Amino acid sequence: MKTEQLFIQRMSSSWRQAIRIISLIIGGGGTPIVVGAMVIFLSIAYSRFLLWLPKDVPISYAIAFLLSLPLTFSRLRTWIQPADLTFLLPLETKMKNYFRYSFIYSTSIHLIRLLLVGFILFPLYQLRLGNTTSFGITIILLCLLQVWNSYISWLEDRLTSFQSSRYVHTLLFFRWLINGWISFFLLTKHEWISLFSFVVPILHLFYLRSMISGYPYPWMLLSERERKTLMKYYSIAGWFVDLPHIRFPVKERKWLTWFLEKLAPRQKAFSYLYWRTFFRHGDLFAIYLRILLWATVIILFLPNLWIILATLLFSIWLIAIQLPQIALLQRYPLITQLYPITQEERISCFSRMCWLLLASFTLMMVMVGAMTVVPVLYLLLIGTAGCLLGYFLSYVYIPKQIREKS
Repeated sequence: MKTEQLFIQRMSSSWRQAIRIISLIIGGGGTPIVVGAMVIFLSIAYSRFLLWLPKDVPISYAIAFLLSLPLTFSRLRTWIQPADLTFLLPLETKMKNYFRYSFIYSTSIHLIRLLLVGFILFPLYQLRLGNTTSFGITIILLCLLQVWNSYISWLEDRLTSFQSSRYVHTLLFFRWLINGWISFFLLTKHEWISLFSFVVPILHLFYLRSMISGYPYPWMLLSERERKTLMKYYSIAGWFVDLPHIRFPVKERKWLTWFLEKLAPRQKAFSYLYWRTFFRHGDLFAIYLRILLWATVIILFLPNLWIILATLLFSIWLIAIQLPQIALLQRYPLITQLYPITQEERISCFSRMCWLLLASFTLMMVMVGAMTVVPVLYLLLIGTAGCLLGYFLSYVYIPKQIREKS
């Protein structure tokens, strides 16, 4: 089999699986409504932000920074598996076409991502900097820069075999500076400076190409990155559908150990186990923080009574639907099921944890609302509604979900 055919097979298989998961998400019934509501909320918040934005804010710096991020972080998707270190390593000299196809695919995805970011930032650009034509020319030139970034990112990966991580991170930082520099001068219509600045990426390209001559492919790095990429996608899908066959990674997060001891002493075995799982789960704790950030932005930019209420209740529901996977016995070793404690006692421990998480979230959202113009009395009523919903989800909805899946 030709190596490029192997890449196409893996890419097709991955997309078929993704389409099946997306179909399950869409078939969930309420998902289109939820996504539509989120888009409406964010678009309203964005328009309010544009109206609020002071005239002395340096928009060009902000847009250049935001554009530099997708330009810089342009890793290749290779679908390299752990077993490839055994079966494909002998074919390393014939893998050139495989990685060429990977580069074409990944660069296409990165260009789509850049265009999407540009579409989102266009109202901000149009507000102060220019019109549609000038922004279109800027995006076209940035697309060329995106192709360069994808290739340089691949060369940086090749360097990891023999160069220190500090050196590779320095190259990444230098590339980010180049992207920010060129983006800024393109946005501010300094065309000649921008065009002259493109000499730097070209020289940097020749420099890296001369370094990697004879370097092997970074098989371990690519395999680990593919695993992390899959976990990231599964985590997003887990917001909407159950994926019990997926084993998510665990992170130590030692800085939370002292807090964990306060919440659940080790003598309370399952309380300690559930809290520890929540904090160390590869994505659950991060999801909680992301929802907290999302709700904070909505409340600050849309200080309306009903919008705050809807945001709070919707956020609590989003968190609650993720939590039951912590209590599933299938995720723990078999010996855990032999512990002398009944299912109802386990559910009681878990419900208490869910209630503390949702009540804490409600309290933080009320504190954020206190920084807006909404009267305190209304915020107390909103907080009460959030606590009632959190209590219902913690002691009625979530226990029911656990019993059905046990």
